[in-house]
Amino acid sequence: MAMPLLANVVIDRPTHSLFHRLADASPEPLLIARIDADAHRIIYANPAFCRLSGCSASQILGREWQSLVESGFGVCGTDGQLSATRQEARVALRTEDVHGNERCLEMSRWVLRDESGAATHLVILMRDVSLEQSQRDGLERRAYHDALTDLANRHLFHDRFLQARAHARRHGGSFILALIDLDDFKSINDCFGHHGGDQVLKCFGARLAASIRAENTVARLGGDEFVLLLDEATEGEPMHRLIARIRELIGRPMILDGQRINVSCSVGISRYPVDGDDLDRLLRIADTKLYRVKECRHLCHGEAQTARVR
Repeated sequence: MAMPLLANVVIDRPTHSLFHRLADASPEPLLIARIDADAHRIIYANPAFCRLSGCSASQILGREWQSLVESGFGVCGTDGQLSATRQEARVALRTEDVHGNERCLEMSRWVLRDESGAATHLVILMRDVSLEQSQRDGLERRAYHDALTDLANRHLFHDRFLQARAHARRHGGSFILALIDLDDFKSINDCFGHHGGDQVLKCFGARLAASIRAENTVARLGGDEFVLLLDEATEGEPMHRLIARIRELIGRPMILDGQRINVSCSVGISRYPVDGDDLDRLLRIADTKLYRVKECRHLCHGEAQTARVR
């Protein structure tokens, strides 16, 4: 049996009405702007865009599309300028919806042309990629931050070291690595279990982060070993005084399982460029100094116990 020809099919509504209904029903925000010599003003905004912006269609129609987007959305990444006149452009946007929730959007924009090839309209379509962005941010954070303390991990610390070294080379500056670990941390794990030990490490990391300026770095290298990367110029106080302040802050009592415990730490420092140019070398020097401090404290503690026995 022969299929009927398309020419014999009767369409009961104009085709443009179907497209209009499709655009109205789209869950993705959509704008259409007419391209004029002086401005590209919006002639259509679908209900999804109105819901996102919190504006009615009457408040949107007639506005210049670029100023509307720039005033209502933060442009956080693009493969072409927002005002580009090329055929297509894609831009990453961040905004808040009417409920105050942050949304991440991917905006695609392309040009419509007439039969002669002249540009007549812009179509601006937005796609909500908040979930995808959240997942990417989570993966990136897990790649560069310690899961327990949320401090920088070894990978991020290495990147910060390279940045600090490049800055110091350009400006003739210097910085310090301060390697820090808890004294007798094993006894904490023995007494309170690993959960208690984790609580102490989280508190320890938070106190370290609070002890330095935001432009400097604190990282957890593993176990109870932490490291600070400090620009001597930004800290604004002599390094021996800063280290003493950090030890005093760490030494304040902690409450663990309802018990008041005292925690102390040992610190070993190395300086760039005096002690070397390489991260591994600077960490080895700081580590050597840290264990000398520990040995000295154990020796002093043993002598004090002997004196009390006598």
